[in-house]
Amino acid sequence: MTTPPSPRSRYFTLAAVRIAGALGAVLGVVLIARAHVWWPKVLGVALVLSALYMTAAVSGALAARWRSGPPPDGSGPTRWGRRRGARR
Repeated sequence: MTTPPSPRSRYFTLAAVRIAGALGAVLGVVLIARAHVWWPKVLGVALVLSALYMTAAVSGALAARWRSGPPPDGSGPTRWGRRRGARR
């Protein structure tokens, strides 16, 4: 089993994914603005939409993958605020 990445590397990975998505969206907007025929504009719109989707989906997937869970013994609170086995 591999060791989990450090919090610093997780932060910089998420920041890099978000920056790459923003740069892709800016590139798409520039392509839309400078195009004189219809097909580069369509390509620019597709690039903007895919960059925005990538920014949201990849960041969310990585954050969910790296999210801390409850302690192994089950004594701490869960994501929903109650301990395992606790009565209402």
